[in-house]
Parts: sequence; structure tokens; C-alpha cells
Amino acid sequence: MFETSDFGVSETGIHLLRSRFNYETVKFSDISKAEIVKGKELNNWWVIFLFGVLLLSFSHSIIEATYEYFMKPSGIIYIEQIALPIIPTIFGVYCIYVSLQNGFVLKFQSYGGRNYKYPLRSFIKDGKFDDFRIFMKSKVKVNFTFELPG
Repeated sequence: MFETSDFGVSETGIHLLRSRFNYETVKFSDISKAEIVKGKELNNWWVIFLFGVLLLSFSHSIIEATYEYFMKPSGIIYIEQIALPIIPTIFGVYCIYVSLQNGFVLKFQSYGGRNYKYPLRSFIKDGKFDDFRIFMKSKVKVNFTFELPG
């Protein structure tokens, strides 16, 4: 009924997907707690953020070394020295941007204690978010919460 690249929802449960193929199904009766909250869309977002900061610091050190070399009286600068910090700077800024994005995420926990977290951005973009929320509220009978950001 509802599908993203990471998971799909049917009448029986939530189907976890890899390359659009089901590798695990969590039945609605196996869900002990479910909630839709506003939060980080990436799992381990801090790793991506740290990687972006490291790329930016690497670019900064290269720019600083190139500037010091350029200020010498006999300093010759090659185009590679100018172009080298551009790619890590762009990639670092992108990593920081992606890691800090917030959006609605579906968090649920099975009775076995395993936690799941999936972004709902595609439902919002397709206009299916309210239908998904109503469907989940009808299917998950135990501890389903929906928090509007406030």
C-alpha cells in the first residue's frame, strides 16, 4: 500500500527492503511501540557530519599551505594546487548539509527489542503522509504516537 526505497507497508506488516526486495517482515502484532516524530533522517548522522568536518579541515589546511607558498617571493603556483581543495570542500559541505537535515521519521520497536528508524520524506513529497499516518494508527494498536513539531 505504501512504499519507499527502504520499507513498504501492507495489510500484514512492515516490509524492510533492500534494492526493492523484501529481506524481513515485521508484523504489526510484533510491534511493541511505534511513533512518527521529527528528527534526523540519517542513521549515524554524526559519522557523516564528522567526515564533512574532516574534509573541510583538510581543504582549509591545503588552502592555507598554498597561500603561504604563494606569498614567498619565488612562489610558483600550479593550477592543481588551486583545484585540489575544491572537491573536498564541496563534498564536505554536502556531507554536513545532509547530516543535519531533519524530517519526519517512523521509529518502531519490536517485542524482541530491535529498533527501526526510516525517513518519511517520500510520503510527504507524494502527498501520502496523512494517509500513511491514519493507516499506521489503525494497524498499530499498541503505543502509536504522532508528534507534531512545536
